[in-house]
Amino acid sequence: MPRHLVSVDDIRDSELESIFLRARQFRTGARDAARSSRLSGRVVGLLFLQTSLRTRVGFATACARLGWQSVSVFEQRASEVSMAESIDDTLRVAGGMVDLMVTRLPVPVGPVASSSPVPVISGGDAGPLAEHPTQALIDVFAMEQERGRVGDLHIAICGDLRMRSARSLTRLLLRRRPRKLSLISVPALMDPVLAGNPDPILDRCQLSEVSDVDVLYVTGIPHQAIPEDVRDTLRVTSDVMKRLPKNAVVLSPMPVIDEIDSQARCDDRIKMFNQSDNGVYVRMAVLEAMGDASAA
Repeated sequence: MPRHLVSVDDIRDSELESIFLRARQFRTGARDAARSSRLSGRVVGLLFLQTSLRTRVGFATACARLGWQSVSVFEQRASEVSMAESIDDTLRVAGGMVDLMVTRLPVPVGPVASSSPVPVISGGDAGPLAEHPTQALIDVFAMEQERGRVGDLHIAICGDLRMRSARSLTRLLLRRRPRKLSLISVPALMDPVLAGNPDPILDRCQLSEVSDVDVLYVTGIPHQAIPEDVRDTLRVTSDVMKRLPKNAVVLSPMPVIDEIDSQARCDDRIKMFNQSDNGVYVRMAVLEAMGDASAA
């Protein structure tokens, strides 16, 4: 049975270090590092049944930089005279033609992944426990590239903590143990699992109180999820940036709509584009690691 990556819990701590080391190697000399891959000629299926830009294009680019090929599937088979093919069958058919699958699905990916004959890497799924494990890897890699070892950092996560990217990131950070992890949100946007977590590194605060963080991670907030006056309390403005330390950085999984004010975006401590650029190297490392697992 193939091994899948559908949650951050599917990655062992030792594998995290290997993935980050390999991503750093790709970042400093991606072409030379890629040539040494033992897995040349791999074909990766990109099954994206939900809209995506960064994740889909990022994995396609990662494949190309590794010297691999990618094939994309954007819809289930359907016709005017029959119902759409099930997601399970779509995944099974596509999985029989490739060596690895990267998916973004409108359903929980775990049960569906069991249909695949090849390893499945989740690029985001749906449901009350939805995750985005590869985004969490990219986020932690960005934190360590910009500010050093997570264990030495005070990290604050601001916005909708129910979002799959925030859920995966908080789960990974609780394993990696930052010095302090501050949650900045409102009850309507709080992940219930986090709300009842007694972990001593967790802290609740307001964005207006933040002044000593090393990393401020800003998640999106769905349109009309909360009243506008409440939304304003979670928006990173120029005043928020003035209160942050000079060496602090602001990250985001993107897309950014209005959670970072347009005037604040001029601040060079906002590193979300660096974070996105370096995400390609993390995806290369993830593909290689999962390819190794499938070849074992």
